[in-house]
Amino acid sequence: MGPLLRWLGLFAPSVKAATATLQLLARRMPRHASRSQGERAAPWTELPPELLGLVFSRLPSQADRVRVRAVCRPWRSAARLQPLAPPLPYLLLRDNTLLALPDGALHRPPVDWRGIDLRVSAGGVLFLKDRFCRCYLMDPFSRSRETTPQRINLSDRLHDPPHRGHRGIRKVVVSHHIVAVLHKGKVHFFPRREGPYPTMVWTTPGNTHFAVDIALFQGKLCVLTDKYPYDGSELPELHLLDIRFLDISHRQTHIRSVKCIQGVPRNPMDPALPLPANQRRCFFFYLVVSGDRLLMVELPSVQGSTQFEVWEWVDQIDSRGSWSKVHTLMGRTLFVSADCSRSLPANSGAPQDCIYYVPERMANPPQDDCIVYNVKDRKMEQLPSKVTAAMKVMNPDPRWHPTWLFPADD
Repeated sequence: MGPLLRWLGLFAPSVKAATATLQLLARRMPRHASRSQGERAAPWTELPPELLGLVFSRLPSQADRVRVRAVCRPWRSAARLQPLAPPLPYLLLRDNTLLALPDGALHRPPVDWRGIDLRVSAGGVLFLKDRFCRCYLMDPFSRSRETTPQRINLSDRLHDPPHRGHRGIRKVVVSHHIVAVLHKGKVHFFPRREGPYPTMVWTTPGNTHFAVDIALFQGKLCVLTDKYPYDGSELPELHLLDIRFLDISHRQTHIRSVKCIQGVPRNPMDPALPLPANQRRCFFFYLVVSGDRLLMVELPSVQGSTQFEVWEWVDQIDSRGSWSKVHTLMGRTLFVSADCSRSLPANSGAPQDCIYYVPERMANPPQDDCIVYNVKDRKMEQLPSKVTAAMKVMNPDPRWHPTWLFPADD
């Protein structure tokens, strides 16, 4: 087993835990008291599947899992049989490199960025737009590309909330059937596959509120809306959209919209939260699906503030309900950014009940950053120094925001 351990030592530091597991189990493996002269020990490529399963369970990074699978065919086959927790996400930096957690290793995806003027993470794929308004869904790991049937025109500035307008397309949600685009306070959606359906646009009745985030939850599109200016005087409203493309020949689309949570005045603002002179109080809100719960993460936009609040959609009767503040994530971990927000279970390898948050602030020069917040303790957690050092990219592109990218564990 010596060559195997030396080979594993070439990997990122997260593999050290897997190496320790191999060493421990190797000492526990039964040994024969004697061998005949012609008998040879089984090669390390024939490790028992349960041993490989323990190795993979100690590898939260997708890059390390890929390296282990690449060793030989038996390992690759055995790995497919192991039920594994989802791998930790990558942080896609402003220079288009991928930062892996938890070790901070950098990877450059094989993507040609020339001609791309918009980049949004849709979870496991990237939503890209070129200068001709052509849109693509691209897997940055396999380079497979899917052209969306519609073009997105970003020149329309009607009803553009100034606080959010700098990003154009803020969020993209992709299912097997639809692509939903949060663009300048409105939700545009169209079928994922080619067809005669036009792009549909959803806005709040009366245009008194603007969409600030969207998420897919239990097969429905959830839309979080807030009034402008975003002063925090009331919690956002929640709308549930049921979208169906019915008749291809007549290009019929059915949308059923239900206001699940009405905007209601909230408790007085915390007077302990300082507000710099000449700065308006405003808030960032994010929808995150966490297991069977729909959460809303709230953060004031005051520079240096880390007062996260987490709310859950509760009392769901006939698709309606209310926001209830929670103080635990039930052991899960939230990864939150403007483009993409998701949660991972407790066995994913990340600290439990924590929020990994990528700030939206527009620094000059642009800087990549990540905040780790413990919801139970209401305290900040420290990222390893090698991770924070890796975030200091040399040539950041000011057009992009750092965002989370969730690889599929194939």
